[in-house]
Amino acid sequence: MTLKRLGLLGVCVFSIALQAATYWFWSKGAIPKFSEIYSVFGHAMPLWTKFVFATWRQWWLAPAVSTFLLLGALIFKRNSMSALAVSILVAMIVLLAMWYAMYPLHAMVHL
Repeated sequence: MTLKRLGLLGVCVFSIALQAATYWFWSKGAIPKFSEIYSVFGHAMPLWTKFVFATWRQWWLAPAVSTFLLLGALIFKRNSMSALAVSILVAMIVLLAMWYAMYPLHAMVHL
């Protein structure tokens, strides 16, 4: 395994770990606290935030799917950098979507 491939693998594993940590954070009661921010300031909650907070119990699938994509890239496409790149891309997009639900920057400018 080359150093470049090992570095990409580390980035993917780290983003999957952050997905799992974010889901764990949500399961410990963070969703009502984040929802309360919008009611305190009298602003409407963004649609993406509403969707994610309403379906947060199903978001355990995010790290699971990212892990399966990574394992598939490592097992079935051993020498393919494109398969590893796709699994990293999916893991990073899902992680950013989870974080954007908590911190919607376009709405925070107006708070």
